[in-house]
Parts: sequence; C-alpha cells; structure tokens
Amino acid sequence: AMLKLVYRIGCSLSIFAAALVILDNICNPKRLKKSIYNQIITLMAFFDIIYGIATVLFHMPRPLGDIMSPSGEKGNMLSCLAQGWFIQLGGMTSLFLNAALSTYYVLLVGRQQTAGTSPLIKFKKY
Repeated sequence: AMLKLVYRIGCSLSIFAAALVILDNICNPKRLKKSIYNQIITLMAFFDIIYGIATVLFHMPRPLGDIMSPSGEKGNMLSCLAQGWFIQLGGMTSLFLNAALSTYYVLLVGRQQTAGTSPLIKFKKY
C-alpha cells in the first residue's frame, strides 16, 4: 500500500510539473512559435501528462481476479489494454522526442549557433 501511495504521489508531481511547462509555453506564443526547443518540450510535457494519468491509475484498470494484482482492481480486459496503450504512447513518444531534442542540440552545437538563429527554423512548415 505504501509503494502504491509513493508511486501515485510521484506521478501526480510529474503531471503537475508537465502542466506548468505547457502553461508557461502557451502563455508566450511568440516564444513557442519561434523556438523548436520550446515546441519539443511542450510536446514532451503533453505526452508526459498522458503517461502520468495512465500510471496513476496503476491497479484500477486490471481485471477482477487477476493473480498479479492486489485488491482494489475495478476494471476489465478492455480497460487494462487501454491503459497499456496509453502507457506505451506516452513512453515511446517521450523517447522519440528526447531523440529529436538531442538531434537539435547536436545540430545547434555543431554549427555553433544560438537558439534563435538556428538553421532548422527554415525547415519548419508554418
């Protein structure tokens, strides 16, 4: 029970921090539109919220009578599959966005540019 509580508190703090990042970037649309870094960070925060919500639920979507599940499960097989899908969506998207952010930094440092004068800005579609 204590581990479940610690896990839920950690995920809730992650959701709160990601919401603050999104709020900070949305409140300054010029910065969000101009900087590829801020766009990637905002997307990472959005998918972190999806991952956090799916993991906060942790045991609830599991089917009744599951051997690996402690008491407190209230779900069925479909809710369990949906939770797994959202955990995979949040986790894999975060992985690829981290790779995109790393690529951005490599290109930025390799060309010795500042973030505002990045050559990647000309590749943006909007």
